[in-house]
Amino acid sequence: MSRAPTALWFWPDTSGDDTVRFTDKQKEVFDLICRGYSYKEIAFMLGIAEVTVKQRMATIRKNLGAKNNTHALKITVILSF
Repeated sequence: MSRAPTALWFWPDTSGDDTVRFTDKQKEVFDLICRGYSYKEIAFMLGIAEVTVKQRMATIRKNLGAKNNTHALKITVILSF
C-alpha cells in the first residue's frame, strides 16, 4: 500500500488561546481515519503499532473535546470555516 497525502484537512493556525494544534503525526493519522482506513490499516501503512494509532486518536479527541472519531471530524470541519 502506498502512503496517502497528509494535507487533506485545513488545520486552524491562529494565535488565539483556544486554538487546537496537532503534531504532523497526529494530522497524518487523522487524515487517514477521515479517509475511512481502520486503525490496523493505518498502523500498517505508517509502519507503527496499532496502539500508537489509537493513542494519537485519543489525544486528538481529547484536545478537541470530541466524543468519538466522527465527532472529531465534525469539529475540525466547523473550525475550518
